[in-house]
Amino acid sequence: MKTRYEIGQWLEVDRDFERVFKVSISRFFDSQLTYNFQRVAIDPFVFDEYLHSMYGDYENAGKSMKDVIVEHYGEEGFDLFCLLM
Repeated sequence: MKTRYEIGQWLEVDRDFERVFKVSISRFFDSQLTYNFQRVAIDPFVFDEYLHSMYGDYENAGKSMKDVIVEHYGEEGFDLFCLLM
């Protein structure tokens, strides 16, 4: 797995994100974090809202965001999410 996506790797990260999560990264893209850290970043709060819209209030079932990502998208999904934080 990569260590991070540089700004110039937008097409690569978009392709990888869509392959894993079946949705475009553009919904979650955080331009301020990307600019500040000079790497592609997403807004984890917006992604969390998306997961809630897909899988409900998983906290009520004792699940964390990590649990839901791993359950539905595997370790690869969680690794990709972490790269974009």
